[in-house]
Amino acid sequence: MRRPAKAVTPTLTESQRQAPFQGLTGRGCTSDLPVARAAETLADLLGAPVSDGSVVAWNERAAAGLGLFTDAIRDELAAAPVVHFDESGLRVDAHLAWVHSASTPTRTLFTCHDKRGVRAMDDAGVLPAFAGVAVHDGWASYRTYKDITHGLCNAHYGERGIMRNWPGRAAGFPGAGGAARLTRSA
Repeated sequence: MRRPAKAVTPTLTESQRQAPFQGLTGRGCTSDLPVARAAETLADLLGAPVSDGSVVAWNERAAAGLGLFTDAIRDELAAAPVVHFDESGLRVDAHLAWVHSASTPTRTLFTCHDKRGVRAMDDAGVLPAFAGVAVHDGWASYRTYKDITHGLCNAHYGERGIMRNWPGRAAGFPGAGGAARLTRSA
């Protein structure tokens, strides 16, 4: 009897098999699907049962591997000459939490915190080590960082009536009207 030829197929490691599924759910601010729904989706895709516990374990393992990367991004942002900072409310586990961002054109760090203020900004780790220009919405908590230069985000000029009441506009400063229109459309 003739033996079948040896099958040659790619072999995936455990982490390679899990990687596509880790994006379906997350912990805290990044949840896209509830864990049970993600397990159900994975079971449908794989044609085999997937437990909620497996999904949670895969996500925890993936998150644990991001520490060095996150630290590097945080350090690069802290050393940048100009960084944009913002915060936005988000419902997490039926309560209000805050997503804080620090970004340049090439780097972005998102952190999630139960608080909006200085404690959350300190925990995010960029502002305490930052020495450049912090562009933000003018919220008072940013002003507690005295050793940096503060800049107001252009999107917030219109909200505060700065362009509308700017003396340069009344004096006929070229472009003042256009700048006001641009900030209103931002």
